[in-house]
Amino acid sequence: QGRYPPGSVFKILVAAAALDKGLAPIYSCPAMGYIAGPDTPPIRDSEYYAYARRGAVWPGWGRLNLEQALAHSSNVYFAQLGVACGTDVFHAMTARAQINAPLVYLQTSSGELRSAAGNAPDVTRPRKLAMLAIGQGDLLATPLHVACFTAAVAAGGEMPRPRLRADEAPGRLGALCSPHAAERLATMLRAAVRDGTGRGADVPGLEVCGKTGTAQAPGGDDHAWFTCFAPRRAPRLVVTVLVERGGFGARTALPVARALLEDAVRLGLTRPEGEGES
Repeated sequence: QGRYPPGSVFKILVAAAALDKGLAPIYSCPAMGYIAGPDTPPIRDSEYYAYARRGAVWPGWGRLNLEQALAHSSNVYFAQLGVACGTDVFHAMTARAQINAPLVYLQTSSGELRSAAGNAPDVTRPRKLAMLAIGQGDLLATPLHVACFTAAVAAGGEMPRPRLRADEAPGRLGALCSPHAAERLATMLRAAVRDGTGRGADVPGLEVCGKTGTAQAPGGDDHAWFTCFAPRRAPRLVVTVLVERGGFGARTALPVARALLEDAVRLGLTRPEGEGES
């Protein structure tokens, strides 16, 4: 039921929207960041602040493409990409992801159990859109929303309907993005685990595809996120982890997800249906 700023896991949705729109640009991502409008502080990558804490100077990423930006989780890149997509694309994507709707996960004769609704605010100004594109600002989502849009990438662009009971028939919530966009995005999320911030979740033989997230939150430490699916081909699992006030996603949320993935391998849950023991 908790609603949290999603931070960098929201970049999955921004990337999906961009790919559907035919956008996969190369942007300059300098150390000093990106300024989305007048009298607006720059949006910077976390490395800038990490270097500053050590008394060093962050050189910046230079020029990045979309796959590299996901692997590095570059705020500077995704702020620019969000602005390039525009407000209409942002609103359409958050609507398809049903961020503003509660998600029903159990239906019984006496009623329903559902998640809280998230909050994807209306936006008209680029400077606000730039913050929302990196999962900050007024944006809120539940872990179930994040798990569902992660599952959509694994399922060829279709959002599966969450269900708590295994004997309940599976269903769909609708299309998140095109199959082509989902396929390209899955490849990029695999690279983010193989070569990027999610490399700690690279369980041998499983080809995990995922994204770390570190979300600033008022009143304390950052929230830590990691969301993923596996295996890359014929996915069987989605794991989404949130650690409240956990700091960096790669440091605290990712190890929890890896432990769950390793348990799933031991239990045979990553095998295709009908193959071996269940």
